[in-house]
Amino acid sequence: MFILLPLAEGEIPQTAGKRVEIIQAIYRRARAFGFTKEDLLIDGMVMTAASNPKAPAETLKTIEWVSKTFKGAPLIGLSNVSFGMPERRWLNAAFLAMATARGLRPPLPTPRGKNSWPSKWRPMSSVRGTGTRRIISPVFSGLSGQKEPKGPTAEPSPPERVYQAILDGNREDISDLVNAAMAGGKSGPGTGARTP
Repeated sequence: MFILLPLAEGEIPQTAGKRVEIIQAIYRRARAFGFTKEDLLIDGMVMTAASNPKAPAETLKTIEWVSKTFKGAPLIGLSNVSFGMPERRWLNAAFLAMATARGLRPPLPTPRGKNSWPSKWRPMSSVRGTGTRRIISPVFSGLSGQKEPKGPTAEPSPPERVYQAILDGNREDISDLVNAAMAGGKSGPGTGARTP
């Protein structure tokens, strides 16, 4: 199993057509060494929309070709698309939905704190399945404009806050949350204190 990067002399081709040519050339060479399509994950090479507004569309074309024509397994480094943009979480979510519709299998999401993803969409809980056959199913609950019912909710314990910060990739607050959890003397969410 290896990841195929469609690079030409260290440069990322700007168009899907050029990426396709490189993918085909690399695959021909890989077959000579006994590799099959099932051994490959093919990177669609996401470039930021901030530097080239046409770049995301070229990546989507590459993903669709890999999935539907080549019959391979495309993947992407998802968060690259929004680098340098405001409200990155929404661009990431929209791009992931479009890429999934074109045949994306495993994306490589990089949550960068609480502002990188929609608050109701937990990247770890959005991945269903195992191995290279994973299909990504974004869960956009609560993003349809419907308001959540209001009512009393239990305040999460310090260990539960640490746990959630880890799932969210919340680097900004994790130190303070860990210190608060340690000061409380709990061993983990739902586990209670342990004795030797």
